[in-house]
Amino acid sequence: MTTILFTFLVAFGLSLCLTPLAKIFGFRAGAVDLPGERKAHTEPTPRCGGIAIVLSFFIALAAARFAGTEVSKLVVVTSQFLGF
Repeated sequence: MTTILFTFLVAFGLSLCLTPLAKIFGFRAGAVDLPGERKAHTEPTPRCGGIAIVLSFFIALAAARFAGTEVSKLVVVTSQFLGF
């Protein structure tokens, strides 16, 4: 149980730290969704938040593997996993 909690906390902390950085990157790179008549938002909205979440997921799995937790034994690395 503590190993799953460790992995969750690493992913959660990383996503909290990386999401604002992804927002800044989105504005600088111009990867924003502009408001329009069919949009709900009224300001340009960055579209890079998913990058932060995916990075957090993979970094947390790598941290679990290096820490030698039980979570790393549950992850089976296949070609489908690598393709994700």
